[in-house]
Amino acid sequence: MDRRCDWTTLLLPLTALIPAVAMARWGIGALADLPYLTAPLYGCFLLALALGLSRPAAFGLAALLTAGLWAGSANLPPALARATLVPIFNVPVAGTPAAALPLVRLGAPHLVVGRGVWKGPDDLSATVRMAADSEHLRLEVAVTDEKLTTGGVPNYDGVELFLDLRDDANRGRPHFTRQCITLFLHPALDGAPRVGTLTDDQPPPALLELPLQCEQRDDGYTLTLDLPRALLDEIAGRRVTRLGLDLGVDDSDSNGRECQLMWLGRADNYVNPRRLGEFRLDDPAPLGSLRLTVF
Repeated sequence: MDRRCDWTTLLLPLTALIPAVAMARWGIGALADLPYLTAPLYGCFLLALALGLSRPAAFGLAALLTAGLWAGSANLPPALARATLVPIFNVPVAGTPAAALPLVRLGAPHLVVGRGVWKGPDDLSATVRMAADSEHLRLEVAVTDEKLTTGGVPNYDGVELFLDLRDDANRGRPHFTRQCITLFLHPALDGAPRVGTLTDDQPPPALLELPLQCEQRDDGYTLTLDLPRALLDEIAGRRVTRLGLDLGVDDSDSNGRECQLMWLGRADNYVNPRRLGEFRLDDPAPLGSLRLTVF
């Protein structure tokens, strides 16, 4: 029996650590991504072996061919099918009693960054309300944060808004288009609150000029943003009655981000729109509905 051992014999079993590492980093939801990290690698490895390559050469070729899969979900070829279930929310009509109720309270279950340093709801938590009429989509985020700091995007206190304005056939796809938008809503400590974005993003300028309201409280701040539906329609190229949306809340008590809450997705929302929830403005869905996408 050949008892020789090459480096792939040792390296391949290490992939068993992928689930543990992924869950520690992103939570149990990360398990949905594991087939995309492992199956292509093993498939290419076995194919290369079948073609007669040595094990080290086969593994090296497989790693080279699948390297893009490890760079983040934004790099996944759309042809690679993946199924995702996301919740569907009916946005209340402005002025109705339902519009005054919170859609969600963000706390410990929504932590995606800083679980080990989060000190509790007084350190960082939030309540989200939404309402819509024929002209505007209103977002109100009441943040509890015992120490406010401001600075440059994206590493200081504030709210992140993720929008996917593509149609039903394309919403959530791993590649980005002009209809995929990330906005940073900055509270005001010195000066006026403002809407910003990442330096390498280029959302429509009109979005960055929207007036942002900020009410400072002893225990935090409340941000209110009215998104004109006509502007959303212009960006989408059609009347927007359904859109992908998620909200994140950032906290930095000193220098750089320490904690982050994410309503529906993960810390990689800015490169991975597939976990954004579906929000319906005019055509309500039955309570508890889910959207299944296969890309």
